[in-house]
Amino acid sequence: MLERLSSQFSLPRPPVPSTDQQQGGPRVIRSSVLPLPADQVWLLMLRPATMLYVLHGLLDFPRLKDRHRPIVEGESRTGRVRLFHLVPFARWSIHVHTVDADSRVIATEECGGMFRRWTHTLRVEPVDAVSCRYIDIVEVEAGVLTPVAVQVVDAIFWHRHRRWRRLATAIASIPR
Repeated sequence: MLERLSSQFSLPRPPVPSTDQQQGGPRVIRSSVLPLPADQVWLLMLRPATMLYVLHGLLDFPRLKDRHRPIVEGESRTGRVRLFHLVPFARWSIHVHTVDADSRVIATEECGGMFRRWTHTLRVEPVDAVSCRYIDIVEVEAGVLTPVAVQVVDAIFWHRHRRWRRLATAIASIPR
């Protein structure tokens, strides 16, 4: 039906997730080139406010709103997540097991809602002196709902990367 509507009205096709079937479960990978140096994006990645910004409009983590300290290795948190900032969606737990400034990598183990396991690796690498590649890799397990979960994850990270590009472009346009 969607294909018929797409051809009839020239609607863009929904994004197809970049997935890998790995030993731990399906993997969704999203990558974006951002117009900022990798070191600057790394500092943004460490700020909870950045996560709230890139998820804005889709997901809200009320417990992080007043958090100003950077993310640190070994910390764990559990709190409610709201869908579209209104609808209680899930109780979400996160454990940050890696924050590596040298390789610019953050890795977490998370779970909540339909997700039994959500393993998230965030990485940034330089492209050149003024731009970088930001990469999200998420492995999920959701039992029989895993195929649906992969689609949900891809939609979340499509939104997230769109917001990352908007943020980076806005920061890069600020005169120095």
